[in-house]
Amino acid sequence: GEWEAASRFARATYTMHPEDEMAAILLSVTSRRSGKPKAAGAVIEQTLDLRPPEVRGRGLLLEYAHALRESGDHVNARLVLTTLAEAPVGNVVGDEARRLLATQP
Repeated sequence: GEWEAASRFARATYTMHPEDEMAAILLSVTSRRSGKPKAAGAVIEQTLDLRPPEVRGRGLLLEYAHALRESGDHVNARLVLTTLAEAPVGNVVGDEARRLLATQP
């Protein structure tokens, strides 16, 4: 379907630039929407491994939390979301992390 086609495009971009956070997020989202949350998490993990912790984007980490949740890894999803939720109210990523934590099993 649509997500499979988008995933192929995202995979091509990511293959050329695995360090690019937006390419990783796009591939992760399309993988999740195609019913492959573990593949989505693996993409994010690979990009996280390529980037030093001090330059990892919060959006990348939020997408990682989504992939973890959807693959059933609620413990690690909670850890990532708890860290992101430390952002001040009004921070888009922090607000989303708090919203997800409220519904996290």
